[in-house]
Amino acid sequence: MQRKWAYLETLFIGSDEVVKELPDSAARFREIDRTFQATSKGMYAAKNAVLASGSEGLLPALEEMASGLELCEKALAEFLESKRRIFPRFYFASTNMLLDILSNGNRYP
Repeated sequence: MQRKWAYLETLFIGSDEVVKELPDSAARFREIDRTFQATSKGMYAAKNAVLASGSEGLLPALEEMASGLELCEKALAEFLESKRRIFPRFYFASTNMLLDILSNGNRYP
């Protein structure tokens, strides 16, 4: 959960291109981000793994966040595929490289 959230955070919060092209998914991710950060802070405040992981409502909240992140990932994959159809040379670029190009393309001279 944390690894997927960290990967998508840089894209849905840090990339203007992704936010502009996928506004619904960006809004979904912002809501997941708020929930995830609140959950993480609560777990950190517990200072006890057993107490933190046994808190009421944690499992349903994590499952809901995970399914939301999967929807964001799917939307991102469809977005990248559409870019690859427009620019076939993008098929030769890795997903991370393509995201970097799309996010930072206007920064290059």
